[in-house]
Amino acid sequence: MVYIVIFIILEIVSTIVFIMNVSSYIDHHRDENLTGMMIAAFLEIIAIIFACAIQKVNASANKAFDSYITKESRKKTNVSTKWLCPKCGNSNPANIRYCSNCSCQKPNFEPISAQTDVWQCPKCGKINQNYVGTCGCGTRKP
Repeated sequence: MVYIVIFIILEIVSTIVFIMNVSSYIDHHRDENLTGMMIAAFLEIIAIIFACAIQKVNASANKAFDSYITKESRKKTNVSTKWLCPKCGNSNPANIRYCSNCSCQKPNFEPISAQTDVWQCPKCGKINQNYVGTCGCGTRKP
C-alpha cells in the first residue's frame, strides 16, 4: 500500500513539474526550465522503479498465498491427486476406483466414511458432495 501511495505522489509531482517547466520553456526559453524538465524525468524514473517494486511485492505475495492455500488444501483433504496402477503403471486421478487403462482396482481402496460431507460412488469411485443424490455415472447415493 505504501508503494502505491508513493507511486501516485511521484506521478503527480513529476507531471506538475514537467508541465510547469514545458510551458515556461515555450514562453521564455530558459535553461532553468530544461533543468526542471530533467528533474521531472528523474521523478518519473523513480516512479517507474516504485511501480516495478509494487509488481514484485504483489507477485511475491501471490506466490506465498498460493503456496499456503495448496498446503492447507492438502492438509484438509489428505488425499493424493493421482495413483499409479500396479498392473500397467497408468497414472489415474485419485477419485476413481479402477484404472482407466486396464480396469485394475485401486490398491488399498478404502471407502470414505459417512461422517464426512462427501460420499464415494461404489461403482466408479468418484467423490461427490452429500447434497448430490446421483453420481455422474448414474449410480444413486448409497
